[in-house]
Amino acid sequence: MKTTTISRHVIRNPEILSGEPIIDGTRTPVRAIVESRKDLVARSHNTTLNSKRS
Repeated sequence: MKTTTISRHVIRNPEILSGEPIIDGTRTPVRAIVESRKDLVARSHNTTLNSKRS
C-alpha cells in the first residue's frame, strides 16, 4: 500500500490504523496527541481559575 506524507513527521498508510494520520516511525495517531494536548490545556486552565478564586 502507498504511504502518503502529510508533513515532515506525519504520514498516512492505509495498512496502519485504517489510514489515520500517525507520527512517522510510530503507530501513534496524531488525534491522540491533539486530544492529550487539549486535556492538558483544559486542566491547566481549570487550575488557573481555581487559584484565582482562592
